[in-house]
Amino acid sequence: MIYKANIRKISSQLILIEDKIFYIDDENNFCIDGEIFLKGNYSISYSIKNKIALLDENNFKTILINAINNKIENLDYVLILLNDTNGIFLSNENKKWNIIRVIKKNSEIINNKFDLNLINKVLDNNTFLSKKENNLSCHQLENAEKLWRLDVSKLGEYLHLKGTEHEELRAGTVHELYNYNTILVALLRNDTIIGIDSATGAVLWQKPLFLFISRPVELNDKLYHIITGVDVKNMLQVYDLATGKLEREVEITHPVLKENTFFTKRFINDTYIALTATKTGEILVINHKTAIVENYAKLPNLKEKIPIDNIPQVHQNKVYQLDGEGTLHIFEKEESI
Repeated sequence: MIYKANIRKISSQLILIEDKIFYIDDENNFCIDGEIFLKGNYSISYSIKNKIALLDENNFKTILINAINNKIENLDYVLILLNDTNGIFLSNENKKWNIIRVIKKNSEIINNKFDLNLINKVLDNNTFLSKKENNLSCHQLENAEKLWRLDVSKLGEYLHLKGTEHEELRAGTVHELYNYNTILVALLRNDTIIGIDSATGAVLWQKPLFLFISRPVELNDKLYHIITGVDVKNMLQVYDLATGKLEREVEITHPVLKENTFFTKRFINDTYIALTATKTGEILVINHKTAIVENYAKLPNLKEKIPIDNIPQVHQNKVYQLDGEGTLHIFEKEESI
């Protein structure tokens, strides 16, 4: 059996670390486990390992919170995570925006010559990706020098308002980016995925992907995709990121997948993939190794649709879901007697 508990209204996505819940409430206070920890005007910049970075919106300084012991470290500048693996951050130290690499407690400026709004993904210690209109480009971090550019206008060409009198052919754009080792994978607006050599920008492969208004999710070297909808077979598909090969396809049978069109983006961990129907508030937790729906929960008295970015979270025996009104719902499995 699953039961629900509501906690304080929140305005940010929740962060779960070591069975503790961290979030910003609807008055912009930073809260831990339902209690105000820092009263003020905060937003969450990022979380990395066991640390959470808060931005104080009043003075634009960063506060680092140790999620294990709740200790606070104050920084006199904004610090925004760009790349977890390689410790690359965006900083406005000394009143100037820079991309920096943090090594232990020291930092080095990598680049301050590029429009920072165009940095979409840092690939490694040396390069980053930029999406602009119909182009995807790769640049050196240190000087923003362009290494390659890929025009997806034709590759991602699609019919807008297909099947209506207002049908219009539009140029392709990049929706999502994934990468594993040297392979970059781009999800295009026309429901195809392409594999790109991240060193040269060469297109290695292209595959159609039945999206039906959904987003695949990446785990290690695989891309997991759930096909939902009324008139289709509901499937779990697993693609290899390096080759684009469909490695596994298995049917998932559950009425929620068949009866709903719109879902949140997906949560994934080593065992489960989870998604929530935005209209009905029904949550499915699926074992992606067996394709079996192991848990089901439903938000009661749902008044507003759930935004697609309110991704359900699965942690141990609990499922967390933020609704469209800023209430966090916690569903917990009861122990069998």
